[in-house]
Amino acid sequence: MLACQRHFQAEDFNILLVTTPKSDTTWLKAIVFALMNRDQYPNNNYHPLFSENPHVLVPFLEIRLYINGRVGDFTKFTSPRLFGTHIPFSSLSDSVKNSSCKLVYMCSNPKDTFISLWHFANKLREKGYGNVDQFS
Repeated sequence: MLACQRHFQAEDFNILLVTTPKSDTTWLKAIVFALMNRDQYPNNNYHPLFSENPHVLVPFLEIRLYINGRVGDFTKFTSPRLFGTHIPFSSLSDSVKNSSCKLVYMCSNPKDTFISLWHFANKLREKGYGNVDQFS
């Protein structure tokens, strides 16, 4: 996250999808990617979303592009550039705050986010948490 804060240079035509973890991020990425690329893929026989995960098509700044302190390679991205992030607005780089780039903020019901996190964490544990009351 620190490398992203220090090095990411937002451009006016960037679109950042800002979400908290486990709050419909994948869904938002798929919808916005499909909307932004509807002219490029008018034929429904092939669409990148049929074969690629939305997290591959819309990479996270801090998870994919600035991982382990490295500086992201943006040469492959065409305009408008579409990225996802879990970084809160207050912690985004100054270039984001000072540019005219678009921020799409997804706010989910905290109960839905909690249940999504519970299911996610339950899959990671060998025995699971049992019921939701044991998780909180």
